[in-house]
Amino acid sequence: MDAWIEELGRDPLVPLAGWLAEARAAELFEPEAAALATSTRDGKPSVRMVLVRGVEDGDLRFYTNRESRKGSELSENPRAALVFHWGPPLRRQARAEGIVAALTAEESAAYFETRARETSTRCWRATRISTSCSTRCFAMSGSRSISAM
Repeated sequence: MDAWIEELGRDPLVPLAGWLAEARAAELFEPEAAALATSTRDGKPSVRMVLVRGVEDGDLRFYTNRESRKGSELSENPRAALVFHWGPPLRRQARAEGIVAALTAEESAAYFETRARETSTRCWRATRISTSCSTRCFAMSGSRSISAM
């Protein structure tokens, strides 16, 4: 096994949090952006970009509308994978796989309250059109299979 893999330690989220901090310090555009892959119950794949808003309590946290296509797919098949890509000067990728679970309504509301007023206003306007636009949180748990490429 390569020495750098052994240096990652037992909890892969620890180096991942460090790599996110390095990407922020390098002032990369959207360092929290990751491609999230999901699939329907029958295995039809789909991938899109999300912003990972936290690495905490053993989870990678991102926020989305549960009624979106992504939310529907995660509800019927909670298995997902995501990959971060940080270009120069870091030239690094990190991949995670795991089970996605919704956080509590309280945790979602706490995040929503921290969003910029403009974003919240846009979402409020959208609720006038759709049944629910309030942002809700999903967290990847069991994502111990973080790997670097």
